[in-house]
Amino acid sequence: MNNRKVIVFLLALVLGLAWIANNKATAQYNAPIAYAQILEMVERNSIYELSKAELTALSECILNRAFISINIPKNAELGKDFLMQSCFAKDKHAGYESPVQVKLEQAQRTGKFSGIGIEIGLSEDGQGAVVKGIIDGGPVAKSGLLKEGDLIIAAGNNPKNMRSFVGFSVSDIVVIIRGKIGTAVTLEVVRGGNKLPLIAITRGEVKLISVEFRKLDSGIGYLRLRSFFKINLIEEDVLPALLRLANDGVDRLVIDLRGNPGGLVRNAEQFAEVFAPKDNAFIIEIRGREEGETYASEHFGEKFGLYSGWKTVILVDGKSASASELVAGVMQIWGSKIFGEKTYGKGSMQSVFSLADGGRFKLTTAKWYFSNGKTPDGVGIIPDFAIAKDPNDEKRDAVLEEAVKYLKNFQ
Repeated sequence: MNNRKVIVFLLALVLGLAWIANNKATAQYNAPIAYAQILEMVERNSIYELSKAELTALSECILNRAFISINIPKNAELGKDFLMQSCFAKDKHAGYESPVQVKLEQAQRTGKFSGIGIEIGLSEDGQGAVVKGIIDGGPVAKSGLLKEGDLIIAAGNNPKNMRSFVGFSVSDIVVIIRGKIGTAVTLEVVRGGNKLPLIAITRGEVKLISVEFRKLDSGIGYLRLRSFFKINLIEEDVLPALLRLANDGVDRLVIDLRGNPGGLVRNAEQFAEVFAPKDNAFIIEIRGREEGETYASEHFGEKFGLYSGWKTVILVDGKSASASELVAGVMQIWGSKIFGEKTYGKGSMQSVFSLADGGRFKLTTAKWYFSNGKTPDGVGIIPDFAIAKDPNDEKRDAVLEEAVKYLKNFQ
């Protein structure tokens, strides 16, 4: 059976099984259909060309999981029993997003959602969620009931309906904590090793702050971008911030991309354009799997080179990835100096495909390259000035200090 027939057979099989099981919940047979969709997407769109043997192995792997999924519990999600790494190890960025995760990402792109206003990460022991940050203007910031470093081990809509977070993913925890504006969520919190009395917080509207800016010194400004995910980020957030800095006499700028995981490539391109030299429109070249499937990213918008006369430096670390590496790498070629630590090393682009179960499948479909022909993929961006945080003084920002010192020499 050739590869195409394998795909057709798999799709026909799971459609047939879904039809036989039509008296069951929709969630029980949409998952196998989604498996077939994933297989076809990998073969048609992946930047990694699979051999006949690899595609057959992938087909068998997904087919086996499709059979297993026929009896999955009602409302189960595709991601619960399908790990991309077990079927398609070539693409470490490929993955499945459940319908719930899709909604969370959509909220992130609009810049506002209903919740309590905290940033969380999983604890090292997997016992719960650590509060990594508190969002200004949110319910937690207003109430003062939580602090950075708090460990949330359970939550529920009332004290009698608490759910332990042991073994939960970040997205699972976020879904439980978020809810309708005006409703309350009860949290079980550990602080400094001691369990606190249950904390009830009323959910409200939370606005994500994508951009922070301020004037640091005479003629020196500071601009931090938390991510490039938000739609219309440059027009709505970055350009107004730069205008205010310009009106305040700024002509040298620290661009802080530390901890920035990336986001929309177009946002990164538009950001770089603002600082582009007038005689250089080249941003990146994007290359797909097929020969000749390339195009250079060149733009001539009205904001092109608007602040090309500013002296800029960029701060990065190991969590600066993807779109933030695009900005850092392009501007480094243009003459900006990079301060901090080597970046994550992701120079690829993912396409997102909708699936039958309401989720989405993310697949690497291209890689991008700078004008010098290099890509940060797998290697990262190397700083011009390698500086680490001072382990003995958490409050001191040595990287920012050195960057400001450098800019002061350009008065």
